[in-house]
Amino acid sequence: MDTLVRPPVDEPTGTAEPRRRHRWPWVVGVATIVTLLGLAIAATVWLDRYQPLTLRGSGSYVDPAHSEHVGDFSPPVGASFDQYDVTYADGQPFRFGFTISNHGRLPVTIEEVRLPPCGGCVHPLEYVGTQVGPAAGPRMFLANAATPFVPFRLGPDEYRFVVIRSRFDHCAANPPSTYATFTNVQVRYGSGWIDHTATMPLPYALTVARDSACPA
Repeated sequence: MDTLVRPPVDEPTGTAEPRRRHRWPWVVGVATIVTLLGLAIAATVWLDRYQPLTLRGSGSYVDPAHSEHVGDFSPPVGASFDQYDVTYADGQPFRFGFTISNHGRLPVTIEEVRLPPCGGCVHPLEYVGTQVGPAAGPRMFLANAATPFVPFRLGPDEYRFVVIRSRFDHCAANPPSTYATFTNVQVRYGSGWIDHTATMPLPYALTVARDSACPA
């Protein structure tokens, strides 16, 4: 009778190395998230400083019924500007306009343009509202063609004519011996996901003075 002999079988000893996991997908995922977060932070910082706008363009307007152009000035520091003397006329409307231009590489949305709020200040010009000219055409720089303001988009190298409506007011608080000069407007605009509020210089200075008694 033949005897079958089985080959010896190694019994498990419990000392075999565990199967090693691959960690590279997790490492790549974390690195990707960190990179994207860094890019988002850098883009936010850049957009927060992004100010591509200027108020110096082809069209400007200062109400001739109450103003006189007295000259062009080039100060030692800063841009040149026109000077207008404005005569106070209590209760009468006064308008002035300028071109807002985008000289940057990204589009922006102009959300508001107005005289800067002054808190408790009492100025001889009181802000009433803002108008905007046509986007194109032969009447785009005409103050009388401007319509009530609505937010508008400006692409790179695009521009739009804007008119500020105000009225002469607070006569008693501004005696003839004093005057007020207006050189800036406040512009609120959006670029990307960032909203900005900037005080921007006008291409001219408006000096308002009163040379007659206040109405009774």
